[in-house]
Amino acid sequence: MKKFLMALFSALFVLSAVGCGSGSDDKSTSKVKQGLVESGNEQVENNESKTEGSQEQQASNPGDFKDGAFGRIDFDDSKYKDLSSSEIIKDSLAVDIRTVWEREHLGYPKGFTNANNVVYEERVYSDKDHHTNPEPRSDAFVSDISNLVGGDKNKKIVLICASGSRTQRAAKLLSENGFTNVYDVDGGFGAWNGKDMPVEAAIK
Repeated sequence: MKKFLMALFSALFVLSAVGCGSGSDDKSTSKVKQGLVESGNEQVENNESKTEGSQEQQASNPGDFKDGAFGRIDFDDSKYKDLSSSEIIKDSLAVDIRTVWEREHLGYPKGFTNANNVVYEERVYSDKDHHTNPEPRSDAFVSDISNLVGGDKNKKIVLICASGSRTQRAAKLLSENGFTNVYDVDGGFGAWNGKDMPVEAAIK
């Protein structure tokens, strides 16, 4: 009987020790898990703040124009009279919005892009005029420009066409759709040439 009681006592002692150990392990594990969760939350918060910071860096400051208003680059204006072409289009998306035919046969204003073939055209040309964009594209123009600036409607945009009439309508359209920093070249490609601004040669 005495041996039995001793064995029973020993067994209970061992079980209680194991129980205490497992309890402390659970607490330790809980603390470790809690630490991982907290660490994870901090990492998420840090990542979110980094993302917000990068978005703020990518977004441009609002421009000066609202509700259909836009700027004009007039070479007779003292503000632009002595500026080089690179200074005029600095830090901007500069787009030649003439038709493919115009750009390929009449030349390109240097520094203006049209890799995405962005065209603003309200007139419909006949085949004899040799224009390759007979359909109006003003409906797609806003989305084309928006894609080029990555949705940043505060990005400075400079537009040029042949004489300035299309860019006036195009700039107004962009401003009416939330773009705040749009300019057009007064007199268009003709004024650009007249000012002896650099031009890429037309296709021979």
